[in-house]
Amino acid sequence: MKTIIHDLEKFRLDNCFVINSVEHNCIGCFNCWFKHPRKCIYKDMQNINSMLLSSSEIIIISKCLYGCYSYKVKQILERCIGFVEPFFTVRHNELHHKVRTRKPISLSVYFYGDVNENEKIIARKLVKANSKNLNVTIKKICFIAYEKIKEEIF
Repeated sequence: MKTIIHDLEKFRLDNCFVINSVEHNCIGCFNCWFKHPRKCIYKDMQNINSMLLSSSEIIIISKCLYGCYSYKVKQILERCIGFVEPFFTVRHNELHHKVRTRKPISLSVYFYGDVNENEKIIARKLVKANSKNLNVTIKKICFIAYEKIKEEIF
């Protein structure tokens, strides 16, 4: 199963978990870590971390803004903190949160929008840092035209 996190207006797919908006911002209560592991207190995305952990691939589709994700995608990713554990371990000679699964999960990120070369460098670094933190393998980082999103990805 794939999980798709995106900021597109009209985008649905069968046989995928599709997440494109959240009603609430993460408030940093850490209930998804300590009180109810992997479950958010808000009902809009209560089981997002379990969905991500059961996925074989996470696909992010976002407008690239100054080398970063759009605010909608960033809000969703902040709510995914329960994907990892609150405890620390050393991976890649760096301190990171422990992972909740050893199952391999790949990450593909598709950025769209008017992006210059400097923003592409920043975006690639961001995705690499995210992949280290989540302990997922980068499958693809692409910069594509908005009109080509569906045909490029699927």
